Amino acid sequence: MDNNQRLKSLCVGLRFNRQDVHKCCRLGGYDASISEADSWLRGAGALKRGAGGAGGTVQRRYRPIPDAAFDAFCWGLKDYLDALEDKATGADSTEQ
Repeated sequence: MDNNQRLKSLCVGLRFNRQDVHKCCRLGGYDASISEADSWLRGAGALKRGAGGAGGTVQRRYRPIPDAAFDAFCWGLKDYLDALEDKATGADSTEQ
């Protein structure tokens, strides 16, 4: 199992989308765009045909997630989940 598959499994279980992945990565210290996060969640065979009919170019929509990005996602995940919980309960995570 590679990091893309691990990320996809976590996202399915947590019901995360590409914006959630983007936010977790940023909280963990990796500046990922939403587009990058989207490409990490695609299947390895995902392709996109460009304009031009039969002569159009084919682009890969999948990209392997770098180890640093996956680590950042994991590090940012707790802070992100804490913020979601605080928002749901109306609590402030700085109060302790």
